Amino acid sequence: SLFVVPNRDFRDEEYSIPEAILRENGIGIKVAASGPDDCKGIAGTIVSVNYTFDKVNTDEFGAIVFVGGTGVERYFTDDGALGLAKEFFSSGKLVCAICWASVLLAKAGILSGKKVTGWEGGKADLEAAGAQYTGETVTIDGNIITGNGPDGAGEFANKIVNAMLEG
Repeated sequence: SLFVVPNRDFRDEEYSIPEAILRENGIGIKVAASGPDDCKGIAGTIVSVNYTFDKVNTDEFGAIVFVGGTGVERYFTDDGALGLAKEFFSSGKLVCAICWASVLLAKAGILSGKKVTGWEGGKADLEAAGAQYTGETVTIDGNIITGNGPDGAGEFANKIVNAMLEG
């Protein structure tokens, strides 16, 4: 699966916990970001980048996971990030986002009529995009899986694993 990580200021747990759980279940991980330099989390986690957005071949992945943190705001207007969300969604693959990253899916225009969760501060943006905000720890609607934040990162990851192994 492909993790989309902000180059700066991502929430460390929203990357490290799902990454560990997916790997434990035999699911390979690659990382995409807007730039090729290492990504740095709010608490100092360093993550190497495998691809810039323009180099991703979506055929190689069954799921995309957007990691939150304040740095993800830079991707709300990034055509590469938004394009990946749209491409994975339209091809029926899993599109997953946690915390503030759920708003990226709203900006990509793929949440109309969908039930989603995310950081409460993003509720207005989600509802403006036609989504129904649940406030749950994790919400699944079709091929979209959203998590509310770092405290739910483990449950979020387990739902992704279940969906990938069933799919």
